[in-house]
Amino acid sequence: MASQSVRLITWDATGTLLRVRGSVGEQYKAAGLLFGLASPRVTSLNAAFREAYAHQSRLKPCYGSTCAGKSGANRWWASVVQETFNRCGVRDPPLIMKIADYLYHEMKRPDRWEVFGDVHPTLSWCKTQGFRLGVLSNFDKRLNDILSGVGLRSYFDFVLTSDEMGTQKPQPEVFHLALKHTGVQAGQAVHIGDDPVTDYLGATSSGMAAFLLKRNKAAELKSILIPPHRILDSLDDLPPLLKAVST
Repeated sequence: MASQSVRLITWDATGTLLRVRGSVGEQYKAAGLLFGLASPRVTSLNAAFREAYAHQSRLKPCYGSTCAGKSGANRWWASVVQETFNRCGVRDPPLIMKIADYLYHEMKRPDRWEVFGDVHPTLSWCKTQGFRLGVLSNFDKRLNDILSGVGLRSYFDFVLTSDEMGTQKPQPEVFHLALKHTGVQAGQAVHIGDDPVTDYLGATSSGMAAFLLKRNKAAELKSILIPPHRILDSLDDLPPLLKAVST
């Protein structure tokens, strides 16, 4: 793919463009304290959340949007919050439901998120180069509000979430939807994300080019089979590589 043929760049959101401020455990801990729950510890909440999120994702993919009797992302997240606190020994359903409802609305607030320092300069450069930009995220429909709140939404021509699409990365359908939405061929598109499987392999299996952004150690450990020239230590490294990207 010649550099001048690149027309579309799609982006993962959480972990690539922005992240929860502090940690999920800190957010859950703070919410619990507001409702009189002094325990559990942040480290325990973080570990429990990862397990609860993975379990709920397997049980009801795409925030339940593909399940019979779909109840909405708020109910899906309530189940995650319930299981997270249960795994930490807290079993008070009425209290946890209050915490879950509070968190669902609070996590749309921009001050609950932080944008990585290399994001604004890189997105700005991409826009000046005339690339079309879009977001492909395994997140729910609140993402549009979150991106607007942190000042990122204006960079993107579209935002597609698994909640609204009814499918999720690494399924090729996700990337095909972006291509169909823009009328761009797979050979003219590049995807950027921090997960080796859902982002890099998902995009390349659909015919797009991709770069893996190493935001965490997990990505680094799983990136052994990915060509080194397709791995980014920072988005600051993207412009020169994007100019030279080729199949």
